[in-house]
Amino acid sequence: LWEGGGRPLARAWAELGRPLPCAVLVGPEGGFEAGEAARVEAAGFVPAGLGPRILRGETAAVAALAVLAGLRGGGAGP
Repeated sequence: LWEGGGRPLARAWAELGRPLPCAVLVGPEGGFEAGEAARVEAAGFVPAGLGPRILRGETAAVAALAVLAGLRGGGAGP
């Protein structure tokens, strides 16, 4: 998750074909620097965001998991 670029998380999920398993990388307080984001993307992560508001790291992680659980159809199981 990066506030500096990328598509909404739901769109990234759809464009990638609902990848399972998936990993979510949440940036530090203050966000990723552009160079850090470029290295993360080069490692295979797809930049995505949660909307116009900037969330705290711990809140962003919970919000992202809630969005992904909803996109998968609910429950937390496989």
